[in-house]
Amino acid sequence: GLLCFSDDRNNGYINSIVDSFKKNSEAKSEDLNVDELRKRYPYINFGENGRACYDPTGGVIMADKALKCVQDLSVRFGVKIRDGDRVVSIIHDKQKVEVHTDSGRRYLAKSCIVCTGPWASQLLSKLGF
Repeated sequence: GLLCFSDDRNNGYINSIVDSFKKNSEAKSEDLNVDELRKRYPYINFGENGRACYDPTGGVIMADKALKCVQDLSVRFGVKIRDGDRVVSIIHDKQKVEVHTDSGRRYLAKSCIVCTGPWASQLLSKLGF
């Protein structure tokens, strides 16, 4: 589960989490006041005005470890990962994808995955997306 908490019951972030759960009738969350928090988590000091939201279905993903896992599995199945090679154009049709990079490399494949991060819109707009 995931416990989001604050020592201020009027904290906007906690209030927005609680409100979003209240809007979803299928959500299984608990809005906990400071007395409930002290009973469940006596080892944490929530102050006098604490509030929390507990989501038993929630959790945290370590993005770097998740990405590493996907990359390792992909390589095991024959994928070639090319880090740091900036894509300048992609030409595609139903049979193939041709990727051109700023280093002058040209990659040809049946399909490709391009992980652009915050630059996705710049590249995808060239492809008509």
